[in-house]
Amino acid sequence: MFLVVYAIIGTVVTFGVFGKPLIGLNFQQLRREADFRFSLIRIRENAEAIAFYQGEAREVSQVKQRFAQVFGNYKKLIKRTLGLNLRRRKCCASKSPEGRRLTMHGSD
Repeated sequence: MFLVVYAIIGTVVTFGVFGKPLIGLNFQQLRREADFRFSLIRIRENAEAIAFYQGEAREVSQVKQRFAQVFGNYKKLIKRTLGLNLRRRKCCASKSPEGRRLTMHGSD
């Protein structure tokens, strides 16, 4: 009974602490990457007009801003994923008291 309660609590905590934020961060990452790609395509399609009106500085500023958003969100995503992986590794490490990994009967 204890193991069932432990598994349910672990699942709820993991989903609540890591799962929901990861879903949002992944969605934001895809959205920001799409915005960044769109801005690059827009520049490519309008390169002649941008050059004619000397809008390079403004376009560079916008591209840098969009890339900073992509990179910032990616750092958040990596930190959250790392936290989940470290927690999972710490909680689920199955070692015997002698320091050896537990194995199935008949295998070493």
